[in-house]
Amino acid sequence: MNKTFIHLFLSFIVLPPLLPAQSPTSTYDPQKISKPIRKIVKDIAEKNEIHGDAVSIVAAKTPQYLRFVELYIKASSEELLELVEHPNPAVRGYAFWGLAKQHYEKLEVIIMSHAADEQLVYQIEGCKGSEIPVIDFMFWVVTPEMIDWDCKKLAIAALDRLQERRGLLKKSRE
Repeated sequence: MNKTFIHLFLSFIVLPPLLPAQSPTSTYDPQKISKPIRKIVKDIAEKNEIHGDAVSIVAAKTPQYLRFVELYIKASSEELLELVEHPNPAVRGYAFWGLAKQHYEKLEVIIMSHAADEQLVYQIEGCKGSEIPVIDFMFWVVTPEMIDWDCKKLAIAALDRLQERRGLLKKSRE
């Protein structure tokens, strides 16, 4: 099949119905989150950064990272799914990471629904930190041999589909 036809088909037939679902906060319902988890989420959102498990030259586990650990251990999959839609980008990133740590079966569906999540979040691992789009962090979480090897990782074909979708979304915005 002609590659141009496929791109046109995806751009005009498949993609438009999916675009309204791209807003990460469109469906967030805080009432679906238990009180103890809401407290953790509030603290994560206040710091509004994503920290890895080894920060600075001493490879410390920061209070922000320890909040994440508490979140993914205590939160149910249903709560993490809801938190992936949270207005705060650090909460969304950590919720997605938590689902990956729980080896949630439908990670590809979630990451595809966030392909347009370009909101910036400060992310630090080791001695390096920078502002990145939330979707980039999510991509790293599920990419083999990147962030946290204990997480569920996606196949290269799924990661390629995500990158292609991001490219189509970018073109549709231009």
